[in-house]
Amino acid sequence: WSETSLMHPAVGYGSFFENYPKENPLLPFIRKQKTFFLIGAPVLLKPLYSKKTRQETIRAMNAAVLFNPRGDVIKYYGKQHPVPFAESIPFWDIPWVREFFQRFIGVQDVWVMGNDPTVFSVPLKDGSTVKFGTPICFEDAFSGLCRTFINRGADLFINIPNDSWSKMVSAETQHFVAAKFRAIENKRFLIRSTTAGVTGIVSPWGKTVKSIPLFKKGYLTYTVPLYTNSQTTIYTRYGDYFPILLMIALLSFLIYRAVHFLKFKSDQ
Repeated sequence: WSETSLMHPAVGYGSFFENYPKENPLLPFIRKQKTFFLIGAPVLLKPLYSKKTRQETIRAMNAAVLFNPRGDVIKYYGKQHPVPFAESIPFWDIPWVREFFQRFIGVQDVWVMGNDPTVFSVPLKDGSTVKFGTPICFEDAFSGLCRTFINRGADLFINIPNDSWSKMVSAETQHFVAAKFRAIENKRFLIRSTTAGVTGIVSPWGKTVKSIPLFKKGYLTYTVPLYTNSQTTIYTRYGDYFPILLMIALLSFLIYRAVHFLKFKSDQ
């Protein structure tokens, strides 16, 4: 399920989801399906205590949470790149910055950034295990983060955006196209589950294997081939080092030419 599918924290909220939502409580629903669920949900963290105000500040992460068939939380991944000025505010920990945004802008709190590119593991019926990384929403635009998932052993990507902020076909399509590059760069399948954007499956060559039309309800089933750790691309291994070296070489050449030109003019 996509980013922030659950409004209440999935971790740190006890047995709340035993009886919520009232019409079809989450945990009994998961047990009934007898399978694993990856769900976008808040995760409560240890509150911060201020000696000055003698108050605790509640903290939470925007996360992808993995439930086992018993409804237990196995592991979660906290979003490392929250959207600036929407999910996070620069220098939020500085008191006067926080007070300004709370008083004049109406922003009362922000998400805490995650700091660990978690790789999830789920056992399969044949006894093997599938591992996957979960870039949340526009984290699919961060190639460095996505290659880290693969270097940590992920066999594929499961991307869970919440694109309901836009009702424009162009914006939704642009986000989907950006995500495709992560599949190509790392030679891994990309499974994408969204609330309003493009839900689909992308092959390691950037081809859309299956998708649901924009703004339409639906579901997809597909058998995804897995690629092992040994099948890593040059980009997965070395990242942006090669283009950085090219930029350094180009800059060095331009400096050399400029110095040579100035020296030539001075000799005249």
